[in-house]
Amino acid sequence: PFEFPIGFRKWFWAYPIPYFIVLKGVEVGNFNLGLFGMELIFAFSMLFYLLPETPYYVWIHKDEPKLFLVKKIGIGLLYTLVLAFPAVFVLGFFFPTHVFSLALFFALGIGYLITVILAKYTSFPKSISLPQAIVIGLSLYYPVIIVGVIPFLFIYASKNLKSILK
Repeated sequence: PFEFPIGFRKWFWAYPIPYFIVLKGVEVGNFNLGLFGMELIFAFSMLFYLLPETPYYVWIHKDEPKLFLVKKIGIGLLYTLVLAFPAVFVLGFFFPTHVFSLALFFALGIGYLITVILAKYTSFPKSISLPQAIVIGLSLYYPVIIVGVIPFLFIYASKNLKSILK
């Protein structure tokens, strides 16, 4: 799981910003500001998956493509949830009437992270191309379609990784 160690080392200086925004949102009583800070944590995590690794780092796994993708998604979610948990806890504690909105945006952040991870491997070993960027952009604009985009990208990424993970 090289994405998070490398990404976190590059962006460690920026991580206090979302937490500061969350705390400022709590201080001024603005839930939406705190929600923006939480989503910024997910956005930073998505940035880690934009650059592809060399095919050797995928080939050494020797897993089936579906298992490889599930592991990648699991690792990405674990690290992102560790980073996002303090913001979610603080927002849930100070804004208990907005728990449904918080859960909805938390789920959207998870869905977008999964979408970016899968989009990375649909065009692997190249970086994310225009069709994948359009799909990600559409899912950002119309969050409802993410339910269909994730299985589509999963199938497409599995087929693309089959030649590397034989």
